[in-house]
Amino acid sequence: YNYLVWMFLIFLFGSGFIIFRTMEETLANVISNNQNRGKIMGYVATSMLSGLSVGPIITKIFGVNNYFNFILAFVCVCISILCFYLIKNTKGNIKATAKFELFKFLKEMPLVFFSKFIMEFIVQVIFVFAVIYTMETTKYSAEDAGLFITAFSVSGFLNIFVGNFVDKVKNKNALMIFGVLFLFLCMILFPITLKINIILTYILFFLFGLCGSSIVFLSSMYILNSSYKKKELVSANSALTFSDAIAMICGSFFTGICMQIYGAKGFFIPIYIIIALYFILCIFLLRKEKNYGKSGE
Repeated sequence: YNYLVWMFLIFLFGSGFIIFRTMEETLANVISNNQNRGKIMGYVATSMLSGLSVGPIITKIFGVNNYFNFILAFVCVCISILCFYLIKNTKGNIKATAKFELFKFLKEMPLVFFSKFIMEFIVQVIFVFAVIYTMETTKYSAEDAGLFITAFSVSGFLNIFVGNFVDKVKNKNALMIFGVLFLFLCMILFPITLKINIILTYILFFLFGLCGSSIVFLSSMYILNSSYKKKELVSANSALTFSDAIAMICGSFFTGICMQIYGAKGFFIPIYIIIALYFILCIFLLRKEKNYGKSGE
């Protein structure tokens, strides 16, 4: 019975988070343009990751065997409601929205959706299972391993600069692919740095967030939201957020199964498989574009 209540409460949390994330990303893109879109999304990412970086520090200070963290989280959520209260009379810029069409946007922008899917997949695996993997393979505690998330989130303070960089780069698809490859590189280095020194692993997770997930997030959001009209932005961002949610579910589900079967070694199996699929998709899209160019001639 307790587990069912717990799952229901987590479901409510996830629903609220997805609604909030869709709307804040959409509104940020509505008020921006192609000259400052990366910078605006950098502010959004910086604010969110700054908050995420605080959580593991609080857990490290107060420990995990108490309800203080939950109470503090509840208070923070209540305070954040004031932000929405302050804008309750603000008129929105979106007069009408297109209907939700996941497969339409997926067909039109497969590289964006799959790049973001992989980023969310890997980040979810890290958030959920990195602590378990570390505790099973090293002598470090859950609190020590929990600071991986802080190291990852602290990189968000530099997302404003990453956003400016994304604005200036012309080939944002290539930049997005670079971000995914950097994520993969970090996953290869993770067990190596963990055996050498945990401080080195903290640095790796900082770079994981800065040069990997931030670049993928900001470049994919730029490409998506600069490709559609304002009335389509809610639908486009809803489709991308829905894809993100599927990625998180898949990351947790398949990694959990692999670790149940293969132990700590199973942590990397889903990541290697999905990265291999990403390489295949990139090759397919490049060949398709090349053949299309030849036929156009």
